Formats: sequence, C-alpha cells, structure tokens
Amino acid sequence: MLQAVNHPFVVQSISCIAAVLAACGGTVNPGIDAGHLPDASVDGGTSPDAGTDAGTMSSLPLLPPGHHLGLVTTYETLPTTTGNALNAQLLTAIDAGMAVARLHLAWSELEPTAGTFNWAPLDDALDKVAPSNASLLLLIESVDSEGFSLPADLMNPNDRYGLAQERQLDDAVILARYDALVDAVAVRLAGKPVFAFSVANEPDNYFDDYPPSSTQGQAWLKALAGFMAHARQKIHTAMPFVAVGLTLTQRGLEQNFDLSTLIDSSDVAIFNYYCQRPDFFVDDLNRVPDELNQMLAAAGGRPVLLQELGCPAGPPVGTPSVIGASEAKQAAFFAAVISRMQTEAQLRAAFIFTAVDWSPELTAPYADALRNEGYPALADRFYETLTTWGLLRYADGSARPAWSTFVNGVDALRR
Repeated sequence: MLQAVNHPFVVQSISCIAAVLAACGGTVNPGIDAGHLPDASVDGGTSPDAGTDAGTMSSLPLLPPGHHLGLVTTYETLPTTTGNALNAQLLTAIDAGMAVARLHLAWSELEPTAGTFNWAPLDDALDKVAPSNASLLLLIESVDSEGFSLPADLMNPNDRYGLAQERQLDDAVILARYDALVDAVAVRLAGKPVFAFSVANEPDNYFDDYPPSSTQGQAWLKALAGFMAHARQKIHTAMPFVAVGLTLTQRGLEQNFDLSTLIDSSDVAIFNYYCQRPDFFVDDLNRVPDELNQMLAAAGGRPVLLQELGCPAGPPVGTPSVIGASEAKQAAFFAAVISRMQTEAQLRAAFIFTAVDWSPELTAPYADALRNEGYPALADRFYETLTTWGLLRYADGSARPAWSTFVNGVDALRR
C-alpha cells in the first residue's frame, strides 16, 4: 500500500507496505492506464432514461455484453526500445479485441484548491482513449490505500486518516463538496463511454489497524458507508446508468473483514486481486478458485470487476527468486482467472497490472525506505515484486509468457 506523491513515489508507512501489495497506487500520470485502446462498438454518448431504478445499474448496462480484459500500461516514461515494443504489442491486444480501459485519478488532484478544478489529469487520460471509444472504468478516489485523497483544505495535515475540524467522511460539508465535483466531472465526461465509477481505492486497509469490530473501525465503516450511499445516489443522478462502487481488496475478505455494508451500498463489486500474500511471497495458485469464489460470494449477485489483477514473474531463469515467483507461475495465475471468466457470468472485466515492469529507479525509493527502517528481507521481496510484475520486461520490452496468456485471453473472451 503506497502513496504516490508526485514523482518519485515515496513510502509513507512500513505497516501499510507489509499489509498489502503495492500495486494499488500511483496517480502519477494516471492517463497512461488508458493508453492506446481499440475502437469498440459502444454507444458511450447514449444513456438510458435516468428514471430507471438503481438495480438496473447492477447489470452494467453501459458495458458491452460478455467479458473483458484491459491493461494498465506504465506509470513512467519508458526507454525508446521498450516504448516501441509496448506500442507494437498493444496493437496485438487491439487486434484481439481489447475494448476496456481504466482511468485512475484522485479527488485531491482534480480539486487542488477549494472550488477550483484542474482538468489536466482527466483530459490527459481521456486523450489517450478518445480515438478508440473504449468503455471506461473510472476511479476517482476519495480514499486511497493509506488514507484520504480529499482536497487539502478538507484534510488534517497531521493524520492521513483525519479530516479538518474532525469531520467524518459523511459530513454534510464533505458531501456538498463531493456533489460539486461529481457535477463538474459529469459535464467534463459528457458523451464519454464510462460504464462504472469507483469512489475509493482499498479503503478496507484501514481495518489493518482498526478491525471493523473496534470502536474506530465501526466509526470508519459507518462514515464510509454513508459516503458511499450518498455518492451512489449523486452519480446516478448526474451520470445516468453508470454503475457505482468502491474498490476493495481480496485480502480483506481473506482476513474475514465484514465488508457487506460497503458492498450492499454498491451496484457492482470491485476488487484488487494479486497472487501474493501480504509478505510478498507468491501464494499457492491452487487457491485461486477459492479466492474467486470468495469474491463472487461477497458480491451478493452483483457483477464483479477486478480493477487490478497482478502477479510478479521473478528474475530470469537460473537466478533464485526471493518471493517464490516464476514466469510460469505468473502466466498460470492469469490463465486461471481468465479461464474462470469464460464460464462465470458475474466476472465481467479485469485489468492486468501491469504491462511493463517498474524500473529500478522508480522502485528504489520504496525498497530503500523499507531497508532504512530495518526490513532488508522485506525490501528485497518488494523490489523483486515491482521490477518483475510486468507482462513485458522494462529493459527491452521483450514479452514474458504471460503476455501471450493475456492476448489469447482477450481473444477468447470476446468470442
């Protein structure tokens, strides 16, 4: 669980890192998530009548029928050779039928000062998909993996989970400001093919410190559920037939956190799902069917989106992995999820994280922070995770076996 503070990324909390995988995060150049997607026969400019009840949104009416795979590409500028290789490989995904994209932004970057909106991040993201008309999963986080992502004037600068004047997230002042944001975003996105809107990213990480049964956990859950219910109603009004949810972790379900209140306030269940345990070791892949069943059961019949689906490949053959990773395991993990998507109506879309490894330069601040705090083994595991979790290698853009698994999956799911 990391926070991106402009660039480079910095680690905010050792406990957060140990608790959850690092993929949840950056908002540096979020538009790259969406890049270079194909033409899709999606009528994004036409919404059904706004009067239809919220239950209709649970069928994801603005997402084309069937199952979909998308791809988060990179959070950094790539070497020329790697960038060219990525662009060439993306054409194969386009030809296979990739037709969905994820946009990831924070409320704080869209409203840097009270009442003043900065549309550059959103416009940049949209520019990368506008020619293709890909169907969009939009994440504008009010809460990220490690705290609030609200405008600075609403925040407590001394507490990542604190708000100014000791407000809660469902406070009337917060909700009024959020309404203004949604109204402005709806205007900006008019005619764009957004099919779902996530309002928070991994807010259940709060329960690592304060379980839902604790006094603090109960207060957090109540405020978050209240905010979610309000946001859902507001987005339904401003953006008819866009399904609304918030992104939770599969790990939270494994820890038996009761997330039903949050899911029950949503049209769609959205999860981030990785092949690793909280200590970064690659988990037993035989657990994948049970883990998918767990998410499907928690969804309560709602469609399921996997906002982030990731697994590291480990170092080259012959070099020992400190996390038990391998290219074969990476490909097998994605293959297992894609195979289930082919037969499970509830699993509507998944977004692979990530197309390209993170560079040593991007990863080093994270690992160094862990090492400096006295966790050298964890730092090594973390470093290997981030520098090998791509379908393509950072050094030259060459493809790992999982790239073929992804492209073949795109093709199979569209049939």
